[in-house]
Amino acid sequence: MKVRWLIVLLGLGLVGCLHPKFRPQSPDDAEAKEAQERTIGDVSKVANVEPTSVFGVGLVVNLNGTGGGLPPSSDYRTTLENDLKARGVRDINGMLSSPNNTMVIVTAEIPAGSRKGDPLDAIITLPDQSRCTSLKGGYLVQCELYNYELAKRVNPNAQGNKSLRGYKLAMAEGRVLAGMEGKGQVRAEISQTKPVGEREDDDDSPKLGRVWGGCTCLESPPLALELNTDQQQARIAARVAERINETFPGARIGNDQLASAKNRSLIMLGVPSQYRHNLPHYLRVVRAIPLDHVPPKDGPYRRKLADQLLDPAHTLSASIRLEALGEDSVPVLKAALKEPSFLVRFAAAEALAYMRKPACGEELARLAKEQPVLRAHCLTALASLDESICRRKLEELMGEKDAKLRYGAFHGLRIMDDRDPEVTGTKLNNSYWLHQVAKDSPPMVHYLTSRRPEIVLFGDSQMLVAPFRLAVGEEFTVTANRDDTVCTISRFSATKSVAHRQCSMNLADILQNLAELGGMYTDAVDLLQKADQQGRLSCEVFADAMPKAKDVQELDQIGKDPKLRANVGAMPNLFQAEQ
Repeated sequence: MKVRWLIVLLGLGLVGCLHPKFRPQSPDDAEAKEAQERTIGDVSKVANVEPTSVFGVGLVVNLNGTGGGLPPSSDYRTTLENDLKARGVRDINGMLSSPNNTMVIVTAEIPAGSRKGDPLDAIITLPDQSRCTSLKGGYLVQCELYNYELAKRVNPNAQGNKSLRGYKLAMAEGRVLAGMEGKGQVRAEISQTKPVGEREDDDDSPKLGRVWGGCTCLESPPLALELNTDQQQARIAARVAERINETFPGARIGNDQLASAKNRSLIMLGVPSQYRHNLPHYLRVVRAIPLDHVPPKDGPYRRKLADQLLDPAHTLSASIRLEALGEDSVPVLKAALKEPSFLVRFAAAEALAYMRKPACGEELARLAKEQPVLRAHCLTALASLDESICRRKLEELMGEKDAKLRYGAFHGLRIMDDRDPEVTGTKLNNSYWLHQVAKDSPPMVHYLTSRRPEIVLFGDSQMLVAPFRLAVGEEFTVTANRDDTVCTISRFSATKSVAHRQCSMNLADILQNLAELGGMYTDAVDLLQKADQQGRLSCEVFADAMPKAKDVQELDQIGKDPKLRANVGAMPNLFQAEQ
């Protein structure tokens, strides 16, 4: 681990005095003690699962006269001027005075467990007294982002509320998306998650921008385990690191071991690749690792866990502890895939997925279809295992009827390998991705309003149905009369000459031609929304149809439901409301 991250953690007060909000322990914490095995979770707590906020002052260019001119004098402006000077810009005042440019504040969050090179979302806001009226169409010039900390948290004797700039942890650049209007006007369940710095009433403001995936993580922020006060000894810290490295052999982060003891109370912790998209699960497994020794294969601890795995009331905690025991647990977990209880089968299949055993593929795909309450967990587990059966099952699920299942499967396949031919897309106008997938399935359109600018076309033919006249964005119209076989896309701009194009009624063709005329992602989304509202699309449109993961404690309560224990075969119908 790099020294700078250790300094960051110490500066944030993560050693000896932190009370973390997130406590990723198994539903039945007492079971390990009943089996008389002390675990890592008994002697430590997770110290830094909160994301690291980073901040910078940047410049947005290529605005259409909405930049507002020279920004007022401020610390922000001084910072930006110094940065431009360091880059060799000579006419700084001229650049800042241009009505096509504006100074902006750039913020992002680096999630715990991220890796160097990971893409992040950047939020673009305007400083107080900015005269910029719109960020639409702008481009964020490369901007460095730093972590900041109150001086008093680093030095209790510091005066005032001064903030200290830390290390350069991220770099942002890219096309700015602004003014995602009308998100609530579609037949879709809109995600309630808001990026850092975003306010509800600012969602559709042209003065609020986003560069989804346009920020790059420059360092790998490690997780940390902090030993309990009565356990803070160098030998215990070393033993914790040793047991973690034994449990995940070969899982290194760069040239470093997965876990390393930095002092008598702090153990730095990396994340193996298969757990990157399910950090809570990984931390539960780490906390369940036996500390003092590896329990014998035929010992009472393993026998008790094997029995508990088959009991829906205890299966989730038992599967975590079996996963923490490593390879010797695989036969027990595979046998549980044949149990009548769907929750037992899920617990076993999920553990096998993160242990990189393809035997989980069939069951996880089946449960993703049949059990909406488990869908998000199943799809994430499938995406964690780059095996042919998992790829094939995700491809099959993209052809199902349920919108959340289809898009969740697409998302899983894309995060598994975005170069997979089944999900590879085309970037239009350097603004958004267009994907055409599951060609022989029922047609459906899906788009996102956060995280990534993308439109996914499921099936073969998504058509606009004439007649229609759609005003798209601020400059475009898409029209067709009743008997027309083609539609006309027109652009009317105050700064450019009028332009017209004709193309087929196929939605993919229309989006392609709209982009070639200069249409951005906000224009494409506006087209989808208005065509859907007017009933001019031949298929349904959904936004943000991502399955939501249930908390492990909620799933544990399902396992304790007496109805489940009485009649496992009838349980699938109890939870259909989770859709």
